[in-house]
Amino acid sequence: MMMPIGAKIESQMEAILLNPDIPGDEVWRTSIGKNYLRDKYIDWVLGLADWRVFLTLTFRNAKYYDVAINHWKRFVFVLNKSLLGKNYSRKVGHSYFSYILGIEKQSRGDYHFHVLTDKPLDFKLIHEFWGREHGFAKTEIIRVKSESVKYITKYLCKGGILEPYKCEKDFKPTLTPYWWKFDILQERYKDM
Repeated sequence: MMMPIGAKIESQMEAILLNPDIPGDEVWRTSIGKNYLRDKYIDWVLGLADWRVFLTLTFRNAKYYDVAINHWKRFVFVLNKSLLGKNYSRKVGHSYFSYILGIEKQSRGDYHFHVLTDKPLDFKLIHEFWGREHGFAKTEIIRVKSESVKYITKYLCKGGILEPYKCEKDFKPTLTPYWWKFDILQERYKDM
């Protein structure tokens, strides 16, 4: 009888942790340790929300970490304000959508973002705003959640950062914009 992959990694990890020849801090540098952590992060991220949209956001010019994060916060503000008006935080708090912000440092030293969201987003606004203000945006409706989550969590073992935000309320707009409906239709017909 074959052992499930997750269980195999668990047993390998247990063997490494019990090995007195491997110092505790070295365990996480082994491929088994990294795979174990990645699998735990994947399970955690999959359990946070029903992820629907995958974004890749790059910067035209080099940005320091704190500057890049401030651009992200402004971006979230623009998306929320566009849908709900300037006083949106009274209705939904920080944002109407939950997200996982994956922050990756590229080899050239710049940061770029990979993002998962649980609600539809206005793709046209994203491309116009991010393209005009910052650089390049790629938008995708998620087809296979586990693959998107694997992609965003793989950077953790390479020194990346995940910044999660979980909505307190399940928001649905009273007046549904065309792009919200389009996303729902895409979801409904993706298996046909």
